[in-house]
Amino acid sequence: MKRVEADDADAIYVLANDYYHGSGGLQQDRAKAMELFARAAERGSSQAHSALGSKYLEGGDSNKAKFHYEVAAIVILSSNHLNGLWSSGY
Repeated sequence: MKRVEADDADAIYVLANDYYHGSGGLQQDRAKAMELFARAAERGSSQAHSALGSKYLEGGDSNKAKFHYEVAAIVILSSNHLNGLWSSGY
């Protein structure tokens, strides 16, 4: 919980997923999960963007789904590019 309080995107994503599925000892609360997915996405989590894309697609909002899938892809590609530069010595 300390990592969530410290605004760690990965920890927020995991908590959101637990609320969404009612796992990890938490009562299922999909509204809370969506808030947490959005919070993690705002902090750069590609997984949260992908989850939001999936949830919006399931709910019939293809515009929001497309946005979140595109941002997830950009975050992943940017991260991979930076990792490639770092490992190349740049």
